[in-house]
Amino acid sequence: MKRKSQNKEVKLYKHSFGHYWTEQEAFLAKREIEKAYNISTLQIVKEERQKNKWKKWCVCEFYPEKGKNKKRK
Repeated sequence: MKRKSQNKEVKLYKHSFGHYWTEQEAFLAKREIEKAYNISTLQIVKEERQKNKWKKWCVCEFYPEKGKNKKRK
């Protein structure tokens, strides 16, 4: 019998490495961060912000459990 907790979807948490004005800037920063920290799971995400003056492009990493040590390749 399966437990009910196994059927639940795991909420993903986001760790941001910085916000940028354009997608091009975010892509260049992503490549530099991947080289410096040896992380291969970074993503570029466009965020909906309230004001146009805020930076909209985010370089971030998603992981399932907050506070746990995650293994990186």
